[in-house]
Amino acid sequence: MNDHVTISTFQLFARFPDAESARLYLEGRLWPAGPVCPECRSSERITARKGGYYRCNACPNDYTFTVRTGTIFERSHVPLHKWVYASFAKKLGIPQDVAIEFNYADEQKARKGRKK
Repeated sequence: MNDHVTISTFQLFARFPDAESARLYLEGRLWPAGPVCPECRSSERITARKGGYYRCNACPNDYTFTVRTGTIFERSHVPLHKWVYASFAKKLGIPQDVAIEFNYADEQKARKGRKK
């Protein structure tokens, strides 16, 4: 995605409806030529696993990693698509308190849907 392209909030939500779409986007941005092990920096012997996990067979202990490894997302329980929304919020001119309120309302809707 070109950083200089204007995108509306509706387009943003349509482009990243879930964590999987955000993961694929972030992988493309971080690793344009394919996954690279954050431990040894090799891209030669990487095996794709389920759920966005990768294994580096060049590392002594078959190091396992994701696009979150070594980033601010690593220990976060916030889904990746919400991180992408937050990163675009500033570019879109959305005030932080509005973005927080949206995320809270979205979480409440999701919880109600799970209780049914």
